[in-house]
Amino acid sequence: PTGWMDGGSSYGLLFGGGGAQVVGIGARVDKTSDITISNVEIYGIYNQVIEKVKFTADFGATRLIFFDAMDWMAAEDQVDDIPTSNYIGDAYSDITFAISKVVNSWYFQNSLYVSPEMSAHVFEGDHIGFQQIFKQPNPELTDKPQMIGGCGTDIQLHSSKGAIGLRIDGVQNLEIDGVYIHDIYNWADLGADWCGPYPGPNVGDEDLDIQYGYTGTRSHGMIMDWASGAITNLQIENVESYHGEANGLTVYKGCDVTLENIQVDNIHAGTQLSDDEIGALDLPNLTPRACGVDIRPNTIVNINEDIGIINGDNIVGFETCYDQDTIIDEDKQKELLDIKGGFHNHNIDKIQSISMIIMIIVVMTVGLTILLWNKCIITQNKNKDNNNGASEYTPLL
Repeated sequence: PTGWMDGGSSYGLLFGGGGAQVVGIGARVDKTSDITISNVEIYGIYNQVIEKVKFTADFGATRLIFFDAMDWMAAEDQVDDIPTSNYIGDAYSDITFAISKVVNSWYFQNSLYVSPEMSAHVFEGDHIGFQQIFKQPNPELTDKPQMIGGCGTDIQLHSSKGAIGLRIDGVQNLEIDGVYIHDIYNWADLGADWCGPYPGPNVGDEDLDIQYGYTGTRSHGMIMDWASGAITNLQIENVESYHGEANGLTVYKGCDVTLENIQVDNIHAGTQLSDDEIGALDLPNLTPRACGVDIRPNTIVNINEDIGIINGDNIVGFETCYDQDTIIDEDKQKELLDIKGGFHNHNIDKIQSISMIIMIIVVMTVGLTILLWNKCIITQNKNKDNNNGASEYTPLL
């Protein structure tokens, strides 16, 4: 064992709306306000989720005693050819199915429910019922195509979100000042192809504007959605994902926040992928994108004119948000976000400074050339006039 979290999400701090935050980001955003986070250091957040599948039967999601998923991928001899799959089990699944046979009390069964199809497959080797569980919907109930539809989850059937230093969902009147977030790492493998290409997880009210693609590989310093308040003096560095997206600060939809003195550096996305592997990626796996501060559409961000966002030089991915957003026309800017104040981007400032230096050098060179040319003309005129007698350059007698 690595000792790393193999569930779908790892956090330093999380503040969200009413209810457990195991569902999708932005799904629970009510009834939380007036939170101040000051002089806090968040570090050492690691994740290496082992992806599982949310299997369903006619009664809904299949769950075991601890509200956990039935890991058919591990409990079968193979799952490539479902009609010939055989249950081999393990100590945990064996005793769970045995309990379902001999214990009726819900005090022991808790969330456990074994459908007749599951029981027939485990105890009698039946394959027909297993196919109905492994791929939905039940062909006896509808003519819709069968598919596995619950990818992107973990063993607890939670929505996988990756490694996140600080997560803010729906907090109103938020005040953050003097927070240092660093060393956020995600080693998770790429999303599996069990469900085929799909746009994003569908296990816990996920919003595809926020959780698009396979999100178990993400590594974020801080994320926020549907929140209001001010963030001042925030430093984020050393954020890495082996196979997915890496961001310093991500401001998702529904926010109304002010940013001041946000410093981000050392952000690395997809560090264990080659160019060939990138070229072969298909949904749900996205090209790993790195971003210092990623301000998403449909949100309001007010940025301090004098010292707003400072992105360092070491932000590396197979794509970056600066590839698309460094130069953006005014109309497009209004479509993406409403910024009141000045957007201070360290990378853009450097480009502008270099351009100014080049312009000054060009102007000085042209000016010097003109002066030298004029001097040559004047000298020639002097020589010519001296040969012909008096001129404007002859001293008065």
